Amino acid sequence: MWMFLLRRLLNSLPVMFVVSLVVFGLIYLAPGDPAAIIAGEFATADEVIKIRAKLGLDEPFFVQFGKWGLRVLSGDLGVSIFSNFPVTTLIGQRIGPTLALTAATLVWALALALPLGIIAAVRARKLSDRFVMALSVIGFSAPSFVIGYVLMYVFAVRLGWFPVQGYEPIANGVPEFLRHIFLPSLTLGLVYMALIARMTRASLIDVLSQDFIRTANAKGLSWFSVVLIHALRNAAVPIVTTVGAGVALLIGGVVITETVFGIPGLGRLTVDSILRRDYPIIQGVLLLFSLAYVVINLIVDTVYVIVDPRIRY
Repeated sequence: MWMFLLRRLLNSLPVMFVVSLVVFGLIYLAPGDPAAIIAGEFATADEVIKIRAKLGLDEPFFVQFGKWGLRVLSGDLGVSIFSNFPVTTLIGQRIGPTLALTAATLVWALALALPLGIIAAVRARKLSDRFVMALSVIGFSAPSFVIGYVLMYVFAVRLGWFPVQGYEPIANGVPEFLRHIFLPSLTLGLVYMALIARMTRASLIDVLSQDFIRTANAKGLSWFSVVLIHALRNAAVPIVTTVGAGVALLIGGVVITETVFGIPGLGRLTVDSILRRDYPIIQGVLLLFSLAYVVINLIVDTVYVIVDPRIRY
């Protein structure tokens, strides 16, 4: 196990290098000039050139990438062009709401998706199965911002049960935290829940038709033992894969959800930085998201070995 983890960590290094190169390259090729934005609308060409030279934007691509890469290796993500605060400080200030939103989404989405998928598989082609699949199609098809605005209008504007926008940290009280996080996490988690529920159903239906399940039923084992212990464990690998891959949906959805609900997290920071062409912040946040995705893939590969000892790398 430890050798496997070490190999996966070593294999992740070139992946992160390529990701860093791609992230820096996309920002480098993106339209817009932060020097011109800083200089203002009425700045002269010479003033813009001086600002570009001060920021190092006039240097060749690989020189800029090399300097940025060396700073990243030392834990320095640079300084914001507009606020002059370190990027690590800005990320530290904004990462709390994003982690809270992601954790809340994962908890309730998994808590609902797995039981719904199991019910749909056990009662395949019956009314409950059709209901779960219809709910999954709706959740997977509707855009996140549409779901967010609909939930906001119904539960916040019309009924007044939840605040329209904003965020309260859990340190200010659990009830207020839950009131503010409920609608954003529901918006973000519907797609994730639909994806996991469909995969759970498909995997379980395949496993429930296997000979060892019929043997377990013939021995008189309980429904709990047959479905939740024998069948679900053998169907776990595709489900775990879907859970890990769905994190990419969460990372992308965080940007939209935080913008819709006015949550001061990394997603909102990313949008604001893109609008201002604040390259160091954009690069730092994208690199952090990419690192999180690599770590999630490493965790998924590790869980494979735990849930199915037959798998060896």
